[in-house]
Amino acid sequence: MRVRSVLTKIHRYVALAISPFFLVLLLSGLVLSFKPILAPQVGGHSEPTQLSALKTLLETQQAVSDVSAVQFSADASRVYLSNPQGQMTVFDAHSGANLGEAGMGAETYAWFKSLHKNLLLGWGDVVEWATYAVVAVMLLGFALQMKPKLSSKWLDMHNAMAWLLMPLVLLLPLTAVLMTFKIGAPSFKDLFDGGQVYPSVEVIAQLEAQPELGKLQSIERIKGRYQLITVQQAQHSQSYFIDEAQQWVAVAPLAYWPKMLHEGTWSDSSLGGWVNVGLSLLLTLLLFSGVYSWGRRFYLSHKRYEVQASDILVAYASQTGTAEQLARLTAAALQPQLTCSVLPLSAVKAETLPSYRLVLFIVSTTGDGELPQQAKAFVAQLANTSLETLQYALLALGDRHYPQFCQAGLRVQASLDAAHAQAVMDMHMADGEAQPYWQAWLRQVAAHLHIQLELSSATIENPVLQLQLQNRVLLSQDTEGVRAVWQLDFKPTTAIAFRPGDLLLYTPPAAMQPRNYSVGSSSLAGDVVQLTVGLEKNPTTSHGFGVASQVLCQQLAIGDRISAHIRPHAAFHPLADPEQKMILIATGTGIASYPGFVQERRLQGSQGQTWLIFGNRAAELDFYYHDLWQAALDDGTLWRVDTAFSDSDGQFIQHVMLEQAALLYQWLVHEGAHVYICGRQQTAGDGAKEALLQIYQRVGNTDVASAEAWWEECVSAGKIHMDIFG
Repeated sequence: MRVRSVLTKIHRYVALAISPFFLVLLLSGLVLSFKPILAPQVGGHSEPTQLSALKTLLETQQAVSDVSAVQFSADASRVYLSNPQGQMTVFDAHSGANLGEAGMGAETYAWFKSLHKNLLLGWGDVVEWATYAVVAVMLLGFALQMKPKLSSKWLDMHNAMAWLLMPLVLLLPLTAVLMTFKIGAPSFKDLFDGGQVYPSVEVIAQLEAQPELGKLQSIERIKGRYQLITVQQAQHSQSYFIDEAQQWVAVAPLAYWPKMLHEGTWSDSSLGGWVNVGLSLLLTLLLFSGVYSWGRRFYLSHKRYEVQASDILVAYASQTGTAEQLARLTAAALQPQLTCSVLPLSAVKAETLPSYRLVLFIVSTTGDGELPQQAKAFVAQLANTSLETLQYALLALGDRHYPQFCQAGLRVQASLDAAHAQAVMDMHMADGEAQPYWQAWLRQVAAHLHIQLELSSATIENPVLQLQLQNRVLLSQDTEGVRAVWQLDFKPTTAIAFRPGDLLLYTPPAAMQPRNYSVGSSSLAGDVVQLTVGLEKNPTTSHGFGVASQVLCQQLAIGDRISAHIRPHAAFHPLADPEQKMILIATGTGIASYPGFVQERRLQGSQGQTWLIFGNRAAELDFYYHDLWQAALDDGTLWRVDTAFSDSDGQFIQHVMLEQAALLYQWLVHEGAHVYICGRQQTAGDGAKEALLQIYQRVGNTDVASAEAWWEECVSAGKIHMDIFG
């Protein structure tokens, strides 16, 4: 696969390098394709009585020697005289009256021909080598896409169009190469051995003296050195040249097929020209689709958060969206008096921090005291950075019900202190509901900045909803009754917008803290809020099951209502672009959001751009939503589904990912796919990341440091989306 990767890069970058030349050749060739279309229909022959009039016509022309071709219209009523520059003048065959120019203008033709052959600069060699490169790039592209896919994505359309129309696509550039090497060209020197070029008047005089030769059809000068005379005989046309002894020597029909195909002159009608017009447009579309698809992927893969000059930077590390929401509210509260920028920590460069008057950090904790993915690269940056002039304040979000309370905030604080940054106040730690802690912290920030704030309207916008349970389906249950997974469908009593990946916050009766559940449906597809809830006995608690999950799965009756909040989690929403590839990775109930992803992808009309990789315990018990995935495969919404079941086949998700290393590398590195990872830290979080790093090393033939740098670059670009829980 290393060879394929190198060949793909060669194909891409050589094509991009020659694309300006190719575009000029295509557009100039497109114009030249109209020459046989605009050319008059010739092929008629003169009657003996017309020869005298034709001689008179030729003798009256100011420069008889400049006439390089004499031809008749199909009905012989007109005669066409051409000069070496390609200018064609039409005359009445009987009266000799000048009827004006015919065909493409000589100057226009000459200009575009020079552009086509040497770029108007005498660069014939450049055009020649560019033509070789075009053919090589096309052949390499065909070899790389042995199984093209038909879809609405530009790259797939480019590949499929090139492959399916390969003979037509190759026709113009390949015939150009054949002409360059004179392959298929007749040997004019041998064919016209001893031939001479005579003035057209003398040719007509000889034909008058030898009427048995036939009726004149045309007199043409070939390459300026040879003269071909075609006459109509009883059953067919016959071509001659005249030798030094003025003997008429028969010549076999000339058929230079590469040139005829390239110039569209293979047909007696304008058909050949129209075919070449179509081919030129097809090649232009092929060029455009290739360059556009690359440019689009380049833009998406290198898109960064824009940083503007500001007084205050509010930087956040968010796992479920709360820290991001608070960061934006912080900026909104400060904006009337100060300029603020809001960035995820993954987009923050440590060396830029001292340029701000004050940097405000809002950091949540995930899993078992883990840093959110957005914060890991930032903390790594601080290891070798001195930030003595940086002033900062930090708000850490956490929950004292977990043993590693606000551990992520403490780690960020320790890293900043090690870099000698100056904290302007003690770190604030929010326990559970963050609103009051955030307001107290922000008031202290305002006091430090000597500004007044109005916080009455600055609240986290998670309105209380009433949701009615409409359906509850048992997805899985083990034989011991220790673990079960349910699908719950709720209908809000009031209209609300929600998307897959958002969080439903439910606080059961007599409980202090809300429990978060991932939303697995979209309000774009209906008004049902779908949850996937795992119910598992915990031997360390007296009640056995999680309180909130037990209420939802066992105690709530169909038709009952609950009060809850829906918190937007934009960082884990499906992509808006249906042509952008997505890889969905999940373990266990981490798959909860993905039914909604499929809903939105189907609404978008996305085909073949989504890949699901799912891991769980037992295939026969724990393949949640199997029928839904199969239906999505059948209609093309999902491209493929790979599974790993540890109890059934001894595999974990990292194993199946490594088995598909080449495809994953192609999607991620060459096609700019986004990766979504959801599940427990030890299974989805650690396993998927380690597998992706190994894939980048193996297929990309690189080292650990390069793989880590690639990972951090993807995180910074927002192409890695993680929703990891303890």
